[in-house]
Amino acid sequence: MNKDELILDLFSLIRNHQDGDMETFEKMDETFSKGVLIGECLLGDSSQEPIINYAISYMKSDIASYLLDKGADPFQGDIHGYNLIHIISLKHNDLITNDLEYYSRIFRYVIESSERPLDLIRSTTDNGVTALHFLMNTGDFNLDSIKYCIENGADINAIDTDGNTPLHYAIDNIKDLVSSNHKGCIKFVEVFLENKADIKVKNDKGESFAGAMDELKDSENNAAVRELADLIEYKTVTEIEIEINNRKKNKIKAYMRNRPKIGGLKK
Repeated sequence: MNKDELILDLFSLIRNHQDGDMETFEKMDETFSKGVLIGECLLGDSSQEPIINYAISYMKSDIASYLLDKGADPFQGDIHGYNLIHIISLKHNDLITNDLEYYSRIFRYVIESSERPLDLIRSTTDNGVTALHFLMNTGDFNLDSIKYCIENGADINAIDTDGNTPLHYAIDNIKDLVSSNHKGCIKFVEVFLENKADIKVKNDKGESFAGAMDELKDSENNAAVRELADLIEYKTVTEIEIEINNRKKNKIKAYMRNRPKIGGLKK
């Protein structure tokens, strides 16, 4: 076999692998011993998908761990710059609960095993999209991964090449879920508001998350939508009030420091 054929055979091994089948790893070891490098193992189609991404796509976590131990680069992207953490984030979408649990676990494992976890969390595709952007599309079902991402340094106001923040990516999903799962949507929005997400920033189309929620409130007259809209309004107003109070306190402190001494007495 030439190198291209050996690489093609690796992808076939991954696709057909069953958990606990040690023969797969023996064959992969043999292939890599012949001079095939993990970094050059790309799917031979227009996507140029790295082999580690392919393993995750097929839910072969044992092979993914094996490849990471062998030196697979989680930062290596496909033709559009989608790296391993982007693929895992995308896989949180449109999946049944068991699969979501699987990808949430893999998500943490890849970040925690990286030598540069913050860089990985904040890495972007060619269009400026981060893992946090991708995690937006399933509402509260991936809330654990979203909170984990934010707690470990994700830029909550990161902007892609179209000016979209992660909250922009959540708009359509919230519109779909707010009536059937409004408690989940409220938890979801609370996490962002509590972590200082900018709900008023506009994308290239002039759309903001706050504006979209106002439109939703006007178009859907139900308790779930009102509760969500009230939460956003309350949190925003509360933050403004806190800022005003802090400024007042600072002015008072400055006055007390610089106030004139009565009767020329010195302490």
